[in-house]
Amino acid sequence: MSKASFIFSILLFLVIVAGIVSYNLELLPQSVYPVLYSIESAMPFLPTPAPYLEKFQGYWALVLTPDPTQEASVCVLNNETISINNGELTGTLTISGTFVAMSATVAPDGTFTGVLNVSSQQTGTFQGQFVGSVGTGTWQDSALGCQGQLGLTKLEPVIDPVMGHVVSINGDVVVERDGTPEPVAIDESLYAGDVVSVPSGGTAFLAVGPGLSPVTVAGGTNYTVPNTSVF
Repeated sequence: MSKASFIFSILLFLVIVAGIVSYNLELLPQSVYPVLYSIESAMPFLPTPAPYLEKFQGYWALVLTPDPTQEASVCVLNNETISINNGELTGTLTISGTFVAMSATVAPDGTFTGVLNVSSQQTGTFQGQFVGSVGTGTWQDSALGCQGQLGLTKLEPVIDPVMGHVVSINGDVVVERDGTPEPVAIDESLYAGDVVSVPSGGTAFLAVGPGLSPVTVAGGTNYTVPNTSVF
């Protein structure tokens, strides 16, 4: 191998490593992430998110705002990009020159509660709610003495594969998602694989499928919401 080829190989290796690190830390320009998300979505070997979590899947632009009572020089914040994969939120942000790792779990209803870590030590918390393509909440970092509001905006289209919804219920009807039963509410969205369980003496009326076909679930029975392809 010639000296020029060796130097080129080293430079190419360093560029690839820098790109991987920047990708993992969400440090790339925000315009790049929609393209990356499209590439990732087209890869069949990557795990797909649960249907009820797909609307959160992808990259989000994060903006942290300090409380007005804090001096701007005390809490210097940078806008960042975070990712959500199958309900797990991760990202890295900079507060007053300190790299802070953030992680949280997003619930099916869009609520999230997470922690801020510096060098694997928890220094703060954050919480909020996603609605559609935006998220809002609050954050605080006791170690850095900063707190305020946060805003999130999705960098790709929101995909929400709803298969139907609950029209009305009679009795303590529950829906089981990912092995966890929860009480259902009228107008609640239903996803493929959801299991609606109705107690004896109860009834659930659902609208399911592309044509929102009426489905009645009698007392003492279960109903598994099918995928669109069934209809």
